[in-house]
Amino acid sequence: MKALKNIIKYAVQSVKYAQFRLKAKSFNAPTLYVLTYHRTLPSGDPRRDFEQPGMMIAPEHLKSHIRWLKEIGGEPISLTEWRQMKSNLKPGLYFAVTFDDGWKDNHEFITEFLVGQKIHSTVFLVADYIGTDLLFWPEKLLYLLKETAISKPEAFTLPQFNWLKELGAKLEWPAGLPDTEELDPVVNLCKSLDDATIHQNVDATLSATFGSSPAISSPTQLVDANDIAQMLSTGFIHFGSHTCRHSRLDKLHSIQELRYEIEESKRKISNLTNMPTEIFCYPNGSMSTESQAVVDASYAIACTTVVGNNQATTPLLRLRRHNLHDGNSSSKLSFFSTLSKG
Repeated sequence: MKALKNIIKYAVQSVKYAQFRLKAKSFNAPTLYVLTYHRTLPSGDPRRDFEQPGMMIAPEHLKSHIRWLKEIGGEPISLTEWRQMKSNLKPGLYFAVTFDDGWKDNHEFITEFLVGQKIHSTVFLVADYIGTDLLFWPEKLLYLLKETAISKPEAFTLPQFNWLKELGAKLEWPAGLPDTEELDPVVNLCKSLDDATIHQNVDATLSATFGSSPAISSPTQLVDANDIAQMLSTGFIHFGSHTCRHSRLDKLHSIQELRYEIEESKRKISNLTNMPTEIFCYPNGSMSTESQAVVDASYAIACTTVVGNNQATTPLLRLRRHNLHDGNSSSKLSFFSTLSKG
């Protein structure tokens, strides 16, 4: 059965790849694909142990994406260039490279390649996390679940884990220690809660399980001011805002909180880079009418998580993107199949 499913999957991807190539040759208007990446970690890197599968791409896969797009006539362009030139570009396929969150591994493994290829990219920074050892709640939750499974599996029956069970998490893995694929559904269940509540629950559970000051074995994983200065000096890496604390904006109902996340992040990043911050990216793609109004008043460009390509008529504050990771773009067929969506 699994073999048959793989054959069908291969056939579908082959058709979509062929369709995409044909479509790319017949674009009668400039068409922009915004490529979204998060972590750029080599296979076997220990940092992969506490990351969601959909948030990781091996550097060699990303490099292949660039090569494959160029092979079919794709032209790299920055988001700012698209804004300035979109109405005057010749018809064809254009692509922009973006990175969410500001991970240090982006600089470690991919900056040199992009600069060597003369490809502009945009890194969306979480302003309050720059240069800190703070963890986003999904990574912190994965650490909690894995470490508990390894060293204190009996703790899953204790009251500190009740909040996860109330969300529908089973917290049972009969095949042995869970991997990140098996834990990802637990992360997704937590998204029904606001970010502050999740952080509080995870911290309280960590303390109850491992002591008052649990040691999360995680060195600083986000870029710091020095990294940012180095990246800026290349002339090819640009920075935008991903809020101050990676808050999902549809979970915030105070205009003061929204302004802090949206306007204050712009101020902080502009001060750090000594450059205007004109591009915003919605964390998790979460939007509300109120948050959109504040973003629209503060930025010239904003990226969503709506899947699809962009035309010159696509509103600059509602750009569509494609999230790419090892699971959906490690081969040429799967890559173009993913780009064909939306």
